[in-house]
Amino acid sequence: MSSQTPFQPSKPKRIRKRSLLPWLIGILFWGIFLLWYQYTPRQETIEFFYSCGLYRANTLVFSLLQQTTTHSFALWAVPSVIILFILLGIANWIYIRKKQNKSHFWGIFWFIKWTLILSGFLLVAYLFLWGAGYQRKPIEAKLNLEMVKPEENEIRQVINDLLIIIKENNLPREKRNPEQSIQQISKSMQKIVSDWDGIPIYLPSRVRRTPPGLFLFNSTSGMCFPFTLEPHVDGALPPHAFVSTSAHELAHIAGICGEAEASFVGYVSALNADDPFAKYSSALDIYERLASFLPGEERKKAMEQLPPEAQQDLKEEREIVNKYRVKWFSEISWKAYDKYLKTQGVKEGVRDYGRATNLLLAGIRKGIIQLPQFQKTSTPSTGNVTIPQEQQPLEQLEEVPETSQDNNSNI
Repeated sequence: MSSQTPFQPSKPKRIRKRSLLPWLIGILFWGIFLLWYQYTPRQETIEFFYSCGLYRANTLVFSLLQQTTTHSFALWAVPSVIILFILLGIANWIYIRKKQNKSHFWGIFWFIKWTLILSGFLLVAYLFLWGAGYQRKPIEAKLNLEMVKPEENEIRQVINDLLIIIKENNLPREKRNPEQSIQQISKSMQKIVSDWDGIPIYLPSRVRRTPPGLFLFNSTSGMCFPFTLEPHVDGALPPHAFVSTSAHELAHIAGICGEAEASFVGYVSALNADDPFAKYSSALDIYERLASFLPGEERKKAMEQLPPEAQQDLKEEREIVNKYRVKWFSEISWKAYDKYLKTQGVKEGVRDYGRATNLLLAGIRKGIIQLPQFQKTSTPSTGNVTIPQEQQPLEQLEEVPETSQDNNSNI
């Protein structure tokens, strides 16, 4: 007579702590990110502890790392990480099916879990490394700039002074050295931003040149990559546009997150740089922007007054931009970028680019930017400026600029 082992009901499996931990980490990261926007610290707090504190250490470390190579960390790291993530997911999927005989659901489950964890980590890293600076004190408040609507006579005077700068610093093409100009802009910006903040800052002395058309297909000239704090500029741009765009991107690296403020800091730094081509490039960029606010015939005459080399530079830039631009894609991405800027506290979205003009003129009035013949006069009236109907007010810019200095694809 054989004996049989009595039947015993199986005990329910306990959820292992090890399987819960990744989910808890992912939820923690997302919780920190969402709490930041729910309970954002005061501007003065961010200015003191982050922008003039922690962020200074970030720029020092990453700027020193960038000097070790001329290649972009971001351009190889981003595709490498994406490819690695996909390959690990496929390998895990095969292991689950072949070795553990589990369903396809567990392979999909792996992707969902690690997408949650890694996305939360990247969002927190974004805030820590760069993004928190969006909430810092506005530059017009920091510098006590008087933001009033400029009069047409003031615009004409500034344009005339810019024309003098352009003519005085118009080097022959064979003598232009964009790399040297960018180094001088970086040096100038370090001094200016350090003086404004009262805290030293260390900036990279070069920018990353991307493959031609990498940004221009999206109507974008450059980008600051927040995870490595590297300034990138499209390699297809002609020298003058490459230099002026580099000034904008270096301003982002200096902790100036807003687009208008980055343009303003770039202008100030380039015009104060000890390099003629840096001054020329920035002055030409500003000249073209201000001339667009003049009546049609007057605008045409203003552009005709430029030296032949400057007219050729602008023509070359337009041709290159039109060559690479993909209109339908750029329209979609700029709408997405507009939403992104608004989530970061930039209420005007992409229209904030237009504020750079008012910041520039306010800086000129205050003497931050010295022009050859500009004299500080009585404060311009706060009434409306007489501008033709086809022109927009100075406090606005076209909704999707064709050659914006930066699309903040900053994330």
